[in-house]
Order: sequence, then C-alpha cells, then structure tokens
Amino acid sequence: MIRLALLSGLASAYTQWGHMGLEAIFFRVDNAGENKALKAFLTANGFANVEFEFTPRNSPQFNGRIERKIAVLWTPTKSLLNTAKLLQWLRNGLWPKAFLHSILLENVIVPTNKTASAYKLFHGKDYAGLNHLHILGDVVIVKGSTKIQSKLKNKGLSLLYCGIARDHAADCFTFLNPKTKKYVESRDVNLLYG
Repeated sequence: MIRLALLSGLASAYTQWGHMGLEAIFFRVDNAGENKALKAFLTANGFANVEFEFTPRNSPQFNGRIERKIAVLWTPTKSLLNTAKLLQWLRNGLWPKAFLHSILLENVIVPTNKTASAYKLFHGKDYAGLNHLHILGDVVIVKGSTKIQSKLKNKGLSLLYCGIARDHAADCFTFLNPKTKKYVESRDVNLLYG
C-alpha cells in the first residue's frame, strides 16, 4: 500500500512537471527494486516515453553530480546539528530533518554570483515561508491540544523545532516532542527568544 501511494505520488509529480512545461524523459537510477517498480508503474500509466538507465551496484561515478551534491550538503547538515547542541540520541534521530532543512536553506538563499535563489528561478516566485524560518533544534512552546485547562497549569508543550511542515501553510512547522519521541505539526508556536 505504501509503495503504491509512493508510486502514484511520483506519477502525479511527473504529471505536474508536464503542466509546468517540464518533461523528464531520462532517469538514471540504481538497480533497486523500487526503481524497477517505478518504471513499470510509469509505463502502465501512460508514461511510456520515459527512458530509464539502470546503473550497476557500487558505482557512484555514474551519478557524480548528485553524489557530490550530497557530500556538499552534509557540511551544513552537521553544522545545524552542532549548533543545536543536541544529545547523541537526538542527533541520530534528527539528521534527516536537518538534511532537509539544509536543502531548503540552500534553495532559498541567493548565492553571491546569482540574482535570485534557486527556488525563485525554478518556481518564478520567492519561497512563501522565507520569513517564517527558525533555527533548527530551538526549544519552542507549542500550544497544547486539550480544550479545557486549569488556569495554573502550563498550556503549552516544550518541543524542538525541526523545520517546515511539508505540504502545509508557510507558517506551519514540524516539532519533536522529546518525551514521546513523536513529531508534531503546528502553527501555534511561541519562540523562547526575542
């Protein structure tokens, strides 16, 4: 069921690219089963014009550009985790969120040799959540979920900021509750700094 949802999501994204005037006609991917399933799914759903090239095992030289990009993105990811001064168990769990956050930052920051960010060049507009970004790992107070509360009890939860909430409004974020070790998405947040 999850694989089917993922494949239909990829097909949907591929269709959206077509509406934007973009067309991916060539995919170079590794020889993994999910990539073969993607090829079969796209072919069965009317995307027979897509060409796939499967690379052999342990051959990063076939994907040199993306392999270098991943290596470059690890530096800001480690920097975000170091700045947050997280315990090791939190670092081990939050590195994917930090990696996604570093990708977002790279896409919305304007490089010195360009006039616009990569996000703006691709989408034609600035990222809507640009003014809502916060520091990864900051402790914030998020509104609690109970409707009726005592006046003397705390009405919020202390959570860790983990980045934006994907596919949500620009001011909606993802937080980690260290007690339950679960993620929470909310826009009702108070920062503990200025």
